[in-house]
Amino acid sequence: MKSTAHKRVFSGKLRLIIAFFLVPSCGHAQQAELDSILRKIEYKKDSIFSIFKWVTSTLEYDPTRLLLVSGGTAYGSTSQNIVREAINRRKGVCEHYATLFNALLRRAGYESYVVEGYTRQGAGDDPFGHVWNAVKSGGTWYFYDPTWAAGYLQRSVFVKSFNPDWYKVPPLRFIETHIPFDPIWQLLNPPLTHAQIRDGVFENAALTSFSYQDSINVSVKMDEFRRIRASLARTRSMGIPNSVVEKYLAGGDRYISNAGDYHVLNNTHQLLSNATSAYNEYIFSKNNQFKSPRWTDEMLESFSGKMKVYLDSANRALSAVSPGDFRNAQYQLQLKKQVAEITEAADKEAIFIKKYLATWKPMRMQHFYKLK
Repeated sequence: MKSTAHKRVFSGKLRLIIAFFLVPSCGHAQQAELDSILRKIEYKKDSIFSIFKWVTSTLEYDPTRLLLVSGGTAYGSTSQNIVREAINRRKGVCEHYATLFNALLRRAGYESYVVEGYTRQGAGDDPFGHVWNAVKSGGTWYFYDPTWAAGYLQRSVFVKSFNPDWYKVPPLRFIETHIPFDPIWQLLNPPLTHAQIRDGVFENAALTSFSYQDSINVSVKMDEFRRIRASLARTRSMGIPNSVVEKYLAGGDRYISNAGDYHVLNNTHQLLSNATSAYNEYIFSKNNQFKSPRWTDEMLESFSGKMKVYLDSANRALSAVSPGDFRNAQYQLQLKKQVAEITEAADKEAIFIKKYLATWKPMRMQHFYKLK
């Protein structure tokens, strides 16, 4: 019986895994929530005070979560998640008060930032980290602590009692009790050392050319990774006066390490994306017998080399990463699986290309048909 030839369709189109992308600081749904709150607030003459009063009266302090801020807020935790939790639970710790206040002010058009640090009450440093706000009002910077203004703890029980002393506090008075980890957020020219603050010396004649505003302007323009790394360097330069600062720096170092790994993994993802695109372009042309789009012998000869460059680079990058973070470890595992899939597919096509190019051109069409 005469054999018949059937055109072969080469499938095997590759799909790349989806990377773990960071959650944006404020999504559209949350913006709507913030707008709804801003509309409900009863505004007096001072709109910042009205928002401040709403936050302090609406949230309730949750002392069971006090240990969460033992060394500052968690690196990598998004403000969106903290705001969502504050709105939904109507309770929390200092990071919830400060982050919600910050989100509402920013939504209302004010320049506001969350500041992390430690506090002093009496002669010693408090054993827990703390979070508050720096807000520019009328061209001047002031500090606001909605947590301390909301009330106080009495035998581990929160007593709601509004205290206006922690509203719109000038930097030189605020530094007596609130010491930011990053010295630029003292909002003083120049910043004070931990020893000066401990000894109650609130004047500094050194570094008279220092400008915290210039430093802030540079800092806020940086991406998160560079901003945190620079902040840690400034914090470390001021010394380590207590365990709170020590824990903050250790947490920051871990975050930088994990963020560095994440950056490498994302670059690897891009390499695999390029490899996948190159492979899929090849398969598309192969299914059209390399006629449309036309692939020359030179293009086919270079294809395997191009794939090898992508895959070797990806393997080197993955081998250099030893993630201590669970999410990065999962990301790395998925990328390794993807490298293995692409490598297997590319090796198979390298064999096909070698046979195809070794065949006399008039006979090459046989590689696109199978006999039955």
